[in-house]
Amino acid sequence: NITGLNGLLLGVAKKRGLEAVCLLGEIPFYLQGLPMVYPKASKSVLEVLTKTLGIGIDFSVLDKMVARVEQGIRHLETQFYEQAPPEVAERIRNWLESFKYKPAESRPITEEDQKWIKEHIDELFKGGGEEDNRPL
Repeated sequence: NITGLNGLLLGVAKKRGLEAVCLLGEIPFYLQGLPMVYPKASKSVLEVLTKTLGIGIDFSVLDKMVARVEQGIRHLETQFYEQAPPEVAERIRNWLESFKYKPAESRPITEEDQKWIKEHIDELFKGGGEEDNRPL
């Protein structure tokens, strides 16, 4: 689900038979709602867009913004960890670490993987076909 104005615009476009696309950059959940910008998300969207359109842009200003914001986030984390009781700080640190991106292991698809995919492929397409009559 895409919420907010982004979702509304996509829903209205669909209802009116218009083609639409929405590129969104992810913001870590623990930063959502803070009164700060997160240029790393903007950069990821621009990277996809420039690659798709086959154009190049200079990311140097955006890279500097990303570095400044990341430094500020690290500073806030350090302040929190210094002020929190050690057991709480360690628990929070481990919890947040569990959400960080970890690249998947790259390996060929096995026969067992192929079997599982074939058995479950229909589940990916269930629920479609019905008109969505919810009001926008």
